[in-house]
Amino acid sequence: MKKVFTLVLSLVIAVAVFAACDAVDVAELEISGAQITAGEIVQNTDLSDIKVVVVYKDGTKDEPIDVTEDMVSGYDKTVLGEQEVTVTYKGVSKTFTITVVPAVTVTGLEVTGAFLNNKYVFKGTELPVDFKYKFVKSDATKTEEADVTADMISGYDKTVSGKQTVKFEKDGFEYNFDIIVADRAITTQAEFDAMQNDRSVPQNLVNFEQNECVVFTSGKYAIHKETSYSAAGVSMGPTNFYIAVKGVSIYGVGDVKFTSTCGGVGREQSAIMIAAQDIIIDGIGMDFADQQGSNVYLKLITVEAEGDNSVISNCTFKGAVTNGTVTFDRPMAVYFNATGTSKYLVDGNSFTDCRLYIANGTGAGTNDASDQIVKNNSFDNGVIAMVGKTNSGWDENATNYPVIENNTFVNEWTLTNFVSTDKNGNETTKTFKYTIYAISTESYEVLPSQAALDEYISANGLDGFTARICKAGDNFSAYICKE
Repeated sequence: MKKVFTLVLSLVIAVAVFAACDAVDVAELEISGAQITAGEIVQNTDLSDIKVVVVYKDGTKDEPIDVTEDMVSGYDKTVLGEQEVTVTYKGVSKTFTITVVPAVTVTGLEVTGAFLNNKYVFKGTELPVDFKYKFVKSDATKTEEADVTADMISGYDKTVSGKQTVKFEKDGFEYNFDIIVADRAITTQAEFDAMQNDRSVPQNLVNFEQNECVVFTSGKYAIHKETSYSAAGVSMGPTNFYIAVKGVSIYGVGDVKFTSTCGGVGREQSAIMIAAQDIIIDGIGMDFADQQGSNVYLKLITVEAEGDNSVISNCTFKGAVTNGTVTFDRPMAVYFNATGTSKYLVDGNSFTDCRLYIANGTGAGTNDASDQIVKNNSFDNGVIAMVGKTNSGWDENATNYPVIENNTFVNEWTLTNFVSTDKNGNETTKTFKYTIYAISTESYEVLPSQAALDEYISANGLDGFTARICKAGDNFSAYICKE
């Protein structure tokens, strides 16, 4: 028994001595691999291709072996950035630096082709087949260019006029391109004059066809005042750019400006008059400084009772100028004028020193005001005004108030020393800034409620604003304002 124990002890000592000698004989570790050479590794990737070579003091080396997880310390594949990583083997360590970088992924689709340089085409134009596409990656690199195939394209119909969105789809990614399919293009003042002077169709005070899409290219176009016009024995009175044909869409392509000589009374107050359903005006610019009239009630665009489902989008309006002896102090750029307009969209416009005016019961008589939308507009020293005889631009019996969302306001209007009384009869004199106001001559009940105004303030992130409901003179008013 004693001999067996002695033998075992001798073996243990021999192994220990051999191991100690092995560690002492190791001079260093050499590590290599593509990840080491690159100096970086993609996030959530293991150190899978690193090899380690043991170099002994006598200059000999072992064969390369794979680095295993238990040899590595200091590496966290989930953490981005530079890391000091240590490999330990046979009692010797080697440290190197590696940077963990985000994984390169496909982030989008890019499509090219000469057709995409067009802002508009005429109806009947075939879509070409020479598009190319690339995938865009998160590291700003792109894949090799490839041909777009027909099955990747949707949304274009050469037989339908108006704005269309051509969609390219590949492997779950989209590239969208807006194109206007036009029936007609106006490129000169002479062409515009010919349109305005054609009075061959009764009440067609500007020569349009029903559902026609007309493009105006870059330039300044003068709207001429007609002193009088009669059709079929019916006098139409003074008119300007009077749109009385259903379904007309007008698109400005480039820098398009309209001027006018309006400024009288009645229809003459407005540079553009919409008096038909389903009208679109998109991408034009109008400036009160360019209007030749001197009527303080001058308006750039008026939507009449017949103008249901009108769209005013992507336009630029400017005011607050002096023409002759009349100062247009934040005038009515877009004016909705009657109860017959139950649907409207005012989207993506810029109002500077002027107002969006929703008046005379616009939207009244509808049970749902969700189709009355004012969104994505910017107001610089401008406001949204809602006024009317029996309501404030909406029907008090409607189940919803107009959708007013995602509008931005800077340089808000200021009311100085505004004298009013609250619902309890308390009189105050306040100076405050405001962005939206509603006025009624009827009662508080036809104004939006305190809760509705508070909800709007919260939904639109109007920090510092509050709802003020009061009576000033004969008018009941509601303001979204700040002191």
